[in-house]
Amino acid sequence: MVVAGVVAVFVSVATMIGQKIIDDVRADRDHEISDRQSQRAERLENLRFIRGRSNADPSVERPFYGLDLAGLSLSGLDLPGANFSEADLHGCDLLSTNLQGANLSYANLADTILLGVDLRDANLVGAQFTDVTIDNEVAANPAPGQAGQLTSFAGAALQAVDFSGAVLWDVSFAGHDLSHAKFAGATLFGVDFTGANLTDAHFDEVKYDGATSWPEGFTPPPSTD
Repeated sequence: MVVAGVVAVFVSVATMIGQKIIDDVRADRDHEISDRQSQRAERLENLRFIRGRSNADPSVERPFYGLDLAGLSLSGLDLPGANFSEADLHGCDLLSTNLQGANLSYANLADTILLGVDLRDANLVGAQFTDVTIDNEVAANPAPGQAGQLTSFAGAALQAVDFSGAVLWDVSFAGHDLSHAKFAGATLFGVDFTGANLTDAHFDEVKYDGATSWPEGFTPPPSTD
């Protein structure tokens, strides 16, 4: 009888503990789902806010500092002079987006779609472009019936920008200050660095072709071909 009672108590306690674990797992899962839904709703609200200010007028205030827009599409929007400093644009579609003169300093642009983006005169200091692909060769030779527009960094501030793991085709950084920039693990095809300031720039494990041009007096590391 005593043994049976002990066993019954043990089974009861084990059952309660097991149920508590199951309840905790369910609560954690429900909390995670709720958090994801809240994040998604916040991002969509941020996107509506941005789209409401999309026009070619650079004098329109566009205060988008620190907004979470990860994974959303800003394709084709006119956002000149916008302040996206420290914003999360990870995985965004920026196809043909006008960001001329925008402030994207320290923004997260990893894995973004960057075809035909206007980044002229933009502040890109410390911005993360990790694992992006910029193919100006395709943009310069569009398919019949399609407009071609190059992704341009003309006049942009690029100190400490991070292109680690990026694939860049026919991109011009000529004359730019790229001091402290990162190109670790990047793949460079026909990239123009002539006249650029590459002081303390990082090119670890970089791969590049013969069409990539370097500043006079700068010796790049061997390509990882």
